[in-house]
Amino acid sequence: MVEKSKVEKVTPTLEAGERTATEVFNELAGADLVVPPYALSPSHAARLLAHVARVEGMGEDDFGQILGVAADLFEYMAAHCARPGRARDLEEQFTGDIEGMMNFVMAYVGALGESKRSSN
Repeated sequence: MVEKSKVEKVTPTLEAGERTATEVFNELAGADLVVPPYALSPSHAARLLAHVARVEGMGEDDFGQILGVAADLFEYMAAHCARPGRARDLEEQFTGDIEGMMNFVMAYVGALGESKRSSN
């Protein structure tokens, strides 16, 4: 009979002055337009993280594909993560600002990952 090994939960500690991913996200313009990452349904969280997994292994030469993934993520967020009645506001917030959109999406995903790790 194989004995179950004990899995120790490791919680990373922050250095002085370092902020959590959630704190970073909450300071971004537009953060109030979406459902907080910790409150996102598991199915929507899984779909967002699946989009991000598509980027793994891509490098500088794949920048166009990375932009496509970020656009897909943002479109998904506007449709499924925006607060009720705020999807259009979210889209308008980043019209013409690709860098801002990418930063917003990645900060949201970072906070999402952080919230899902802390809830386990």
